[in-house]
Amino acid sequence: GNMAWTVLALLGYYENYGGQKYLDAAIWAAEWIETHCRDNRGTGGYIGGYQGWQNPGEGVTQSLLTYKATEHNVDLIPCFLRLHSITGDSKWQERAIAARDFVLSMWNSQAGHFWTGTTPDGVTINTDVIPLDPHSWYLLAEVKNENPHVDQIFTYVGQNLMTYGGFDFNSDVDGIWYEGTSQMALAYRYFNKTGKANETLQLLRQGKNQETDALPASEDEKITTGFKLKDGSNWYYFRVPHIGATGWYVLAERNFNPFWD
Repeated sequence: GNMAWTVLALLGYYENYGGQKYLDAAIWAAEWIETHCRDNRGTGGYIGGYQGWQNPGEGVTQSLLTYKATEHNVDLIPCFLRLHSITGDSKWQERAIAARDFVLSMWNSQAGHFWTGTTPDGVTINTDVIPLDPHSWYLLAEVKNENPHVDQIFTYVGQNLMTYGGFDFNSDVDGIWYEGTSQMALAYRYFNKTGKANETLQLLRQGKNQETDALPASEDEKITTGFKLKDGSNWYYFRVPHIGATGWYVLAERNFNPFWD
């Protein structure tokens, strides 16, 4: 997923300002994803990548992450489709289809939401946590494509992930997660849900620090995600200034879809 966002940034620069080195770098990173993360287990798609650091002089201390995340594969759909559009090479279209097929295989038609992905075996669906961002990102990433399930997604997140007018990271709705709330504000704008967009943007404007314009990660002092960190402890978001939340807020205010624009 992080590599996919790097590809999107490089392609955005190349498409606006040119520079073969930016396209070459995007292709290199996308090929890395294909080489290291493509998976044939279950419904295919791409695995999580690697965890850990490569420390100079100490060798590689990374471990392979064999789970597959719905959100990572969502990121890859526009990456590969944009590379196909630029290069004309059909392999990128095939790779976009592989990512999309995995994403759609994670759709729970009975409840109207996406599962977060698979466990490390690459097949078993992880049903422990239902996070917001696979839904908000799917809306934005597929806005130029087929984008099935739009109405169900808006209904589900509105009924199960909304809290105090904003959105939580997951369905325990223990507090507002500003990064995801900003993503939903942008999704509302892209699907012309003007009333919801304006309400959500107003909430974000009230939540930011009026001196620095920074948004915190959460409205409350601490909110849960439902996920664990590498050491087994709970992964929380805290009420501290957050680049992700502030960045997505800027995108929402500017009505700028980073997957495509």
